[in-house]
Amino acid sequence: MAHPGNFPVPNPPHRRQSDEVVVCVVCGGICKPTVLSALRLVEGQEGIPRDWMHPWLIKAKEGFNDWCKQPQTARARRQGDDDQIELIPVNEFTGGPSGFTIKDNQDVAINTSHGEMYLPIHQPCFELAKVFSQYQSKFDIDFRDFQSDSGGIPSSVAHLYEIWMKRALMVKPGNAGPLHGPILEPNNYFGAFVTHDLFEYTTKSYADKLLQEQDPSSCPKEAFRAIISNLETIDVNNREPEPEMVELLARIEKLPAELQLRIIEALEPFDDLGPAQLECTRVFPPFWWKQKLFSGDLFPWLFDLDIETLKDAEKAVGIRGPKGITNDNLDNMFDWELACRKLAQPNVFEPGGALEGFKSLENRHRIWRILDSARLGHLIY
Repeated sequence: MAHPGNFPVPNPPHRRQSDEVVVCVVCGGICKPTVLSALRLVEGQEGIPRDWMHPWLIKAKEGFNDWCKQPQTARARRQGDDDQIELIPVNEFTGGPSGFTIKDNQDVAINTSHGEMYLPIHQPCFELAKVFSQYQSKFDIDFRDFQSDSGGIPSSVAHLYEIWMKRALMVKPGNAGPLHGPILEPNNYFGAFVTHDLFEYTTKSYADKLLQEQDPSSCPKEAFRAIISNLETIDVNNREPEPEMVELLARIEKLPAELQLRIIEALEPFDDLGPAQLECTRVFPPFWWKQKLFSGDLFPWLFDLDIETLKDAEKAVGIRGPKGITNDNLDNMFDWELACRKLAQPNVFEPGGALEGFKSLENRHRIWRILDSARLGHLIY
């Protein structure tokens, strides 16, 4: 009998369900077991639940450990090495480390005795890890130079996989085999509720609305709405920088181009500003801030901001807005610097913050912080 949506329902689980929790190595959220009564199918992907917390698996290709020993793999600047990692769809998951069924009805497990082990992940978290790695590859980071400040900082998915694999090995050091227990993270996944028992998790999720269950997937409309909600018209009495700022800018402009670039790059990413830094300096004009915001340079976790959506909105303002407003002077009408400074506050998602109520973006920001704090040598919990 066909599913009401004209999709065939997968066969009932061929193994006993387990209440043992498996968590995504990126976000710490659970990997939800396949439950037929709650299954919603995506067109063209028979058997794959729509729920973003359905697990996928990642696995390094054979020879990965030898690949890691090659000196050139420590850097991924402007190149990447993510062809070393495979993302594998999971057709059925019955819970626990041995509850995964992949293509051709093959049963696989999270097993620490395997040199290139399977690791559990959510697909949106994998996509976010790729965006993070692409951003990191802008910088010259040596993953294995522990004498420098950048030592252990990942700049590719392969680097992240190595960190995640080492974390898995540290859950029960010396006990090779199926991994019983969630893979831990030094910062406790920045507030995620992590437990060993699925029943305990379910009780908690019913009692509290867990942030970790908010879908962090790309959603350009949501990201754009969040930004526009914080956009104000610029104060006509506060458009020009103070004299000392004008002098500073003049000095910067006399520097060689490469030094100017380094100064600007020091702003990236733009975060954790104090309340005093809400005051705009006006050193850079509004269109500079707008360009940096929509390019992802200042807030890389807002990678799905769409400049075309902004252009359409600006066009609408130019057509329907106040008399005399044209597309040429819209940049001077809106306070993009203030919007960026609001977004850079540490309490941006708290009551009164610029992004209060945008839960999906809050979870994405949490996951980005987890990725950004990952270090090869951080294995103590």
